[in-house]
Amino acid sequence: MKHAESFVTCEDEVWDEVKRFRTALTLMYAKEGKSVLFCETVLATKGLWQARMDIIPVPKHVEQDAPL
Repeated sequence: MKHAESFVTCEDEVWDEVKRFRTALTLMYAKEGKSVLFCETVLATKGLWQARMDIIPVPKHVEQDAPL
């Protein structure tokens, strides 16, 4: 698997796996009556760009208007 600087630039099969994982997390939190916010951060680390996705569970009523 080659290095990707962000989720947008990763290979299709990697992005498909990320989407499956996001769907599973969304369904898991929905059982608890929560929604999930996904936030990608890309930072330079030791000369390489590294992507990180934060998963933030929130109450359902906050989902649409949550400040980021």
